Amino acid sequence: MYRAIRFASALLTLLLTTGLATNVQAATHSRTVTVKMAEQGEGHYVFSPANITIHVGDTVVWKNTTDTVHTATADDMSWDSGDVEEGQTFSHTFSQAGTIHYHCHYHRAMGMVGTITVLTGPAMPSTGGGGMSGSVHAPDLLLGSFIAALLVLGALLVRAGRV
Repeated sequence: MYRAIRFASALLTLLLTTGLATNVQAATHSRTVTVKMAEQGEGHYVFSPANITIHVGDTVVWKNTTDTVHTATADDMSWDSGDVEEGQTFSHTFSQAGTIHYHCHYHRAMGMVGTITVLTGPAMPSTGGGGMSGSVHAPDLLLGSFIAALLVLGALLVRAGRV
């Protein structure tokens, strides 16, 4: 009987720890989004895509796919890539929510501009599989693990004749 209770206690601890570990992993998930510095027609340069939405903690990588020097420069000058040569990249990780307008220093007047919308909270991994889509919410992971652990503990106590 005590062996069953110790086993249930260990299982409860394991399930809760796993739930907390999954919770931490989901809460710290971040992603990288690539924006190309591209040529669209003869001598017309663009950021592609020009407008993106990311989450706090995500990283944007700009890759120069042209034979011309470009920059990725925040309009408010909070960050600047400096010159990005052909084939080179520049990356920036966003730590605050908000909307950031940016441009290429050399081609702004030609329309080489973009917008990044940074949402509060980290991106959560997709649940995937079974045709389902959406996000995994960290509190749901913890609650689900806790309920599963309580069910197992209850079943073991019933089996041991304690309930």
